[in-house]
Amino acid sequence: MRTARVLSICLLAALLSFFVWKATRMRAPQGVSASPSVQQSASQSTLQSVSVQQPGSEAGAAGSAPREQEGEESERRLGPFSIAGSNYMVVLRQQKCVPGSTEPHSDNDLGESVVAMEIRDATGAVLYHREFPYSSGDESESEAWGVSAYTLTGTNGSGLLVNYWYDIAPSVPEWRPLTWWQVFGVVNGKLKAFSGPLPMDGGLVQSEPGAEAYKTSAPLGSRADALEFKLSTGHHLNFVYPVRIDWEQGKLGPAQPCEQTSPSGSDGACQYKALASDYYSGVGGTTFVSLCTNPGDKCEKLEKVVVRPDSKVEFLVVQLGVEKWSEGAASGPSGKTGINDTIDDQGGPSWAPNNGPWLKLRIDGKEGWLHSAEDFDALGLTEAL
Repeated sequence: MRTARVLSICLLAALLSFFVWKATRMRAPQGVSASPSVQQSASQSTLQSVSVQQPGSEAGAAGSAPREQEGEESERRLGPFSIAGSNYMVVLRQQKCVPGSTEPHSDNDLGESVVAMEIRDATGAVLYHREFPYSSGDESESEAWGVSAYTLTGTNGSGLLVNYWYDIAPSVPEWRPLTWWQVFGVVNGKLKAFSGPLPMDGGLVQSEPGAEAYKTSAPLGSRADALEFKLSTGHHLNFVYPVRIDWEQGKLGPAQPCEQTSPSGSDGACQYKALASDYYSGVGGTTFVSLCTNPGDKCEKLEKVVVRPDSKVEFLVVQLGVEKWSEGAASGPSGKTGINDTIDDQGGPSWAPNNGPWLKLRIDGKEGWLHSAEDFDALGLTEAL
């Protein structure tokens, strides 16, 4: 009897142990934790995925940090450009501006700003490098730098013509982008800049929308060509400024020395072909201007000429003061390119300060020179802001 009771207790204990073991097995997956080796492996995988860098990043260097907004950069290639039997590419690095805030200019219509440009040869070697400041802008204002490049062909040589421009938005009604032009050519087998960028605000005289190549205007002897630009007098009046490209020496300079065009009694003055600006709209009503027979401090004969809205007004010649030419830093940019909306290694022409232009014109067949601010205003040639 006692033996049967002991067997019953043992059987119940065994059954109870079985149910406890089974319940524990069923609950185990909800509370299982990974082993130390598994935890370490997962941690390493996470760190590896975070430290992955974009191609070309410098984050692997000691003490360096990833470039801000690097993921927004894109690369654009212009060319190839064939010069003296070799091919060259212009490579641009760009970053996006605030969408819709920067007005498109030239062929850069994606709301992007150039932050660096390079000229490379067929092997990919960098021959010239320039950087530009970047501002992402905001909803009220944005700014952008752009670069375009063209093949330049002349009678005595060929080269690469690069256009740099700076634009802002929104802009004042008569705002036009600031523009610079730079000529590159091959001298002694090497591509080089012929001068620093030239700040020619009116662009090329023979400019054509969408053009991929340009030609010089005329040969100058056996080794040089002339390239014509439009410059502004600041009075809604432009003039043609020819630049001499010396292909053999690899230099730029004035194509029209002042001493060859200076009228008698106007020492150091330069005369250029006159052009109305794009903003000139003529006179608003009947008025008159005072014309001199010759430009200069002394006006020997002054004649008042009536100008009506239907008068035929022809701009002929612009005369400016003493001219100075600077090559700029032809050897390359100084590293401060674009600071304060300028290019600090620029070259180009300049004139004597506080010496406004003289304008020779023909009004209904009568020719003469005018100089005063009142006469410029009367003709609708108000000084631009």
